[in-house]
Amino acid sequence: MIILIISLAVFVYLGYTKVGLIRYENLPNMFMGIGLFLFIMCLDRLDIFSRIKDNFIGKVIISLSVCSYGMYFSHVIVVKELSYHNPGSNLLFPLMFVLIVFLSWLLPYVLSKIPYLKTVSGV
Repeated sequence: MIILIISLAVFVYLGYTKVGLIRYENLPNMFMGIGLFLFIMCLDRLDIFSRIKDNFIGKVIISLSVCSYGMYFSHVIVVKELSYHNPGSNLLFPLMFVLIVFLSWLLPYVLSKIPYLKTVSGV
């Protein structure tokens, strides 16, 4: 969790200050992914997921997991479409993040319910 928070802080700092570290701007993203992976792995070792498997949160996690491959492909389309509506303000970043995740999940989820399109949905 500490790696995740520190790398997120570095990412935000580099974004606001526009430091000339263009070569290294993906480095905080890499550490955020590592931190998130280690955090989830720690939760798995504490047996947290078996307790929430049957409630709403568990079902959301399973649905996101099943649709993640399709989300990987569809998020590019969603980001491209939403970028036209974003005025470039950093205040809308949390809202845009939630919309991108939700719409990127919704597209493969809906496609997986259509019989002939299930093969291209990534589910």
